[in-house]
Amino acid sequence: MVGPKFGKVLIANRGEIALRIHRACQEMGIRTVAVHSTADASAMHVRLADESVCIGPPAARDSYLNVTAILSAAAITGADAVHPGYGFLSENADFAEMVEAHGLAFIGPSPAHIRMMGDKIAAKDAMRRLGVPLVPGSPGALASLEEARSVAAEVKYPVLIKAAAGGGGRGMKVAHSEAEIEEAWRVARTEAKAAFGNDSVYLEKYLDRPRHIELQVLADSHGNVVHFGERDCSLQRRHQKLVEEAGSPVLDAAARDALGANVTQALRELGYRNAGTLEFLWQDDQFAFIEMNTRLQVEHPVTEMVCGIDLVKEQLRIAAGERLGYGQQDIRFHGHAIECRITAEDPDTFAPSPGRIGTYHAPGGLGVRVDSALYSGYAVPPHYDSLVAKLVVHGANRAEAIARLRRSLDEMVVDGIKTTLPLHRAIVEDPEFQRGDYTIHWLERFVARRSGAAYSRAGNRIVPLAAGAEAGHTRPVSRRHIDITPELMLRAYRAGLFPMAESRRGNRLYWLDPERRGVIPLDHGFHLPRRLLRTALAGPYRVTADADSSASSPAAPRRRRSGRIPGSIRRSSSCSWRCTSRAMPIRSRSGRMRRWWVGSMAWCWAAPSSARACSAAPATPPSSPWCIWWRGSGSAASPCWTRNS
Repeated sequence: MVGPKFGKVLIANRGEIALRIHRACQEMGIRTVAVHSTADASAMHVRLADESVCIGPPAARDSYLNVTAILSAAAITGADAVHPGYGFLSENADFAEMVEAHGLAFIGPSPAHIRMMGDKIAAKDAMRRLGVPLVPGSPGALASLEEARSVAAEVKYPVLIKAAAGGGGRGMKVAHSEAEIEEAWRVARTEAKAAFGNDSVYLEKYLDRPRHIELQVLADSHGNVVHFGERDCSLQRRHQKLVEEAGSPVLDAAARDALGANVTQALRELGYRNAGTLEFLWQDDQFAFIEMNTRLQVEHPVTEMVCGIDLVKEQLRIAAGERLGYGQQDIRFHGHAIECRITAEDPDTFAPSPGRIGTYHAPGGLGVRVDSALYSGYAVPPHYDSLVAKLVVHGANRAEAIARLRRSLDEMVVDGIKTTLPLHRAIVEDPEFQRGDYTIHWLERFVARRSGAAYSRAGNRIVPLAAGAEAGHTRPVSRRHIDITPELMLRAYRAGLFPMAESRRGNRLYWLDPERRGVIPLDHGFHLPRRLLRTALAGPYRVTADADSSASSPAAPRRRRSGRIPGSIRRSSSCSWRCTSRAMPIRSRSGRMRRWWVGSMAWCWAAPSSARACSAAPATPPSSPWCIWWRGSGSAASPCWTRNS
């Protein structure tokens, strides 16, 4: 139960976290106030809140970072407390002070602790005094380049120069030798000044193969502090987390308990209040503190799944002055949980992909949770963070959690925009991920392998684009074959395999695996029958194979033909099909192989001679994926295009 102090809470955030806080408040009988920009007028948290107030135009600095507007909204609506969520003003000590100065409760730590932990140098100094292990490095801010050289020589290269007020990977530069220290010093200070208005930097030993492990804590105002176990957040790209696990695949109960006892004792002495997360690097069975986040973390659901405790409700109770009501001995850890952050980004280039949602389907079933504010028809705005959903699964053990995650990723549908769902599907199939054998550098290498090869159309060869590779350096694909089955095709797609190379001398289809072996192809290909009985592969992949050489004239080159329409065709000796959301091939009247162009994209299609004529030809690509199915068998087989449901 919650204290009577809170009758109404203003949520100073947006998106899925605003909806998450709203749901917790509703279950506790607390009314909610949603503040929003003009771009978020139709957002789900605005629709569901008891009251809503528009606080400015789309730009965050004019709305979600507009302290005056937020406090005015709280005063107008009669709110009792403000929950900042994460991001925006959640770790702004001045904002917390202003909230309390206006007689409102700030649902988070005290302004003094926010300010202390926001300064990385002050945070490390406090943890050093409290006995928490640190990464070797400078005791404080570096006063000069000469001091940086001196400390680097003491801790040994490589070293990392970091912004004192930094976060999100900004103001961080690695120096591998003394020759690089001056450049790293200069760039780190410049980035820190531009991003945070503070060019203070410090230096610490650069760990080459660490894991990122964090510990979730809660503390009330009565001296009670508990931890909820660790989260492994090592799968990150450019210091932005993509996948998180609770608990870590590399820690046992003894290591968790030792770290938890150290941290809770330190925070008890510090007098900390509300939720917090301490982040560590772990290497060679040693922990090293790097920073503390004085807010609710994005990845908090994995902790809730293994502990069965609602952290947002606990935040509200603590802010209302209540005691925790349980001790460390009462917290039990059940099973394993994994979270995937689904962002509105291109899965290969990570370019933002805002836009209107078409079909949206969230997975379900036992042990599956989706935190998202998406709905069909919602327009994802381009002004804010690209996170659109968090897919969280729980299992009795890690293997069950991975199996459940695989199924849920396959089930989830977000049409209309590009998302990182294909990337997550590829990650979950990787053997190293399945073994839990990764570090904070693993994901960037995985992404580079996944997109680091170009493929030659000259034959069964691929052209590597690795550093130093030159055009023309090719590697042949093996010619060991196995029959294609629908199950095999679907399994290959789920494993992230790409059909890329074609043969000019027979109906053979070759598959490459850039995720696991970089630019090295698989050691086998797949035999492609002349008539597929059924194709179960779904996804934006092109599959190319030879057709009977007697079917038509020599191949026409692929080229761009703007404005070409179906019916304006050329014969080709190669055929291809594509399951895609961008275009749908059309059969010619004769049922023979034909090539045509839709817009500026070249497409070709081969149909058996028994195919029926079809004159209907959509001028624009369909908005949903389509798949090809073959009816019948042998010479009676006929293709038909159907929506990929």
